[in-house]
Amino acid sequence: MLSKAALLCVGTIMFAQVLAQSTPDFPALNGRVVDQANLLSPEDEASLTQQLAEHEEQTSNQVIVVTVNSLEGYADSDYALRLGRTWGIGTEEKNNGVILLVAPNERKVRIEVGYGLEGALPDGLAGQIIRRNMLPAFKEDDYPGGIKSGINGILQAVVGEYKAEPITRRQHNNKPFDFIPLFFIGMIAVPALLRGRGLQRAASAAFPGSFAGLFVTVLSSNIFIGITIGLAVFALIYFFFPNINGGGRGGRGGGMYGAGGSMGRGGFGGGFSGGGGSFGGGGASGSW
Repeated sequence: MLSKAALLCVGTIMFAQVLAQSTPDFPALNGRVVDQANLLSPEDEASLTQQLAEHEEQTSNQVIVVTVNSLEGYADSDYALRLGRTWGIGTEEKNNGVILLVAPNERKVRIEVGYGLEGALPDGLAGQIIRRNMLPAFKEDDYPGGIKSGINGILQAVVGEYKAEPITRRQHNNKPFDFIPLFFIGMIAVPALLRGRGLQRAASAAFPGSFAGLFVTVLSSNIFIGITIGLAVFALIYFFFPNINGGGRGGRGGGMYGAGGSMGRGGFGGGFSGGGGSFGGGGASGSW
């Protein structure tokens, strides 16, 4: 019969898998510009489509624009990552896809970058494009102007022509993954501190709580979700499993959102589809 610690670990892994497997109701991929939120005129959409098609023909990089009515409760980074993997933007050989996602109702914008272009378009540079090229226009409700300027910045960046600003410390420290070392401190230092003060019960709950927080932060790319889950697991163990000793080490973390497989060349209509590219969470977000 499984111990309480083993049951808790299995439950945590199953809960994480449910989070990973859930998928938003994405719009259909019917072109290089998918304007579900109707932010662009037909002329703007045609112009952007031609620009992106020419860039793809010259470089093989696949860059698309997506506007959505709702993020369906997902973080913009999570939504864009899942979208990129589902559609398979970029080629399978080079993983050279970029998604420009705009969610006007949540007032969020995201540049999601495929593995193969993370060197040409790193997170900091993507963030600068959002701040410099897009947010000023979006704040004035000029969505076509902001999207066009953002695409120009992206296309310049992936060919090495975008002039970046110096990166300040404040600009650099805005990524959820920068906080992951705090979870390791929580997994090692906090239980030791609690045991040193004779708080064995709290110490036994601290390690799995910190592990769950770390795991969910990596899974969701959201530090706040990770902290919430970590505290919930800590409370669950502390109040309902008081006899657990040692804070079981739990699951091994699997892969984020499966193996990164995508729909690739599956037909989505309109004669256009992704090429099987994959994404690892690179990019930047902004809000206005």
